[in-house]
Amino acid sequence: MLDMPASEARALLAFPLICEDAPEWASHKLKPGLETLECGLLQNGDRSGLRVSLEFAVSPKTGLTTYKFTVFLVKLGGLQRVYQLQVNAVARKPKCWHDFVHEHMGRERIQGKQEWLDWGFREALDYFCLQTNITFVPPLTDPSVFELRFTS
Repeated sequence: MLDMPASEARALLAFPLICEDAPEWASHKLKPGLETLECGLLQNGDRSGLRVSLEFAVSPKTGLTTYKFTVFLVKLGGLQRVYQLQVNAVARKPKCWHDFVHEHMGRERIQGKQEWLDWGFREALDYFCLQTNITFVPPLTDPSVFELRFTS
């Protein structure tokens, strides 16, 4: 995955970003329990060149939840990671140190905190929004909560 220096990533996230009218969560056909959402971001009402990608997964075997929320810079050669939050619920010590909760600011990897393991969707999303300066309009629904919607 292409990364950028942390200073460049921080500069891209220094100004307020809006994710307006995000699409509904989409179920992944080949990976049961995986819900995804992707949308472009606006800055001052214009395209920012940034894209948000959210993944919410519940393991069918263990019932453990993983959140992987990422901001990418869209470039001609592909996507370049700006920021990523990864919160993996673990039942025991992870086999790989990279599986433990962490975040990336550009190339910089920042170890997460133990209390992140207790986060639900809302806490993970709130932290992600704080770190990336993103506001979702309207607010996102929790993909783990089934909601009935009425249409007229």
